[in-house]
Amino acid sequence: MSMCRRCRFCELTSDRQGSSSAELARQVGRARQRQETRFAETDVRSNSRMNRRQVRQFFPPDDDGHNMLKQAVYELGLSARTHDKVLKVAQPSPTSKAETPLNRNTSPKPSNITASTETFSR
Repeated sequence: MSMCRRCRFCELTSDRQGSSSAELARQVGRARQRQETRFAETDVRSNSRMNRRQVRQFFPPDDDGHNMLKQAVYELGLSARTHDKVLKVAQPSPTSKAETPLNRNTSPKPSNITASTETFSR
């Protein structure tokens, strides 16, 4: 991945077309349905309200994802809170059939995680 692609400013100023409002609304609707199903037996209603135990229960990384996070913790000095935030945001996309985040088939490249975690570390 080029340095420019990781640059937040470049992303914000690019001419690339994003998803339409209608498509985003469909994605949000599907995400809310998955969360309702996921949390049916709990008092939680959204991913943002999960506690640490629930993050680990619902979004366990596979071995490769675990190793990627371990490397990020050691090399970037991620806190436990940031570690859990990465697990939450590294979920499969709404169009993916995968159930768990940070696995070989759905994980972002390590450089993407590095760029993303810089935001959480602040």
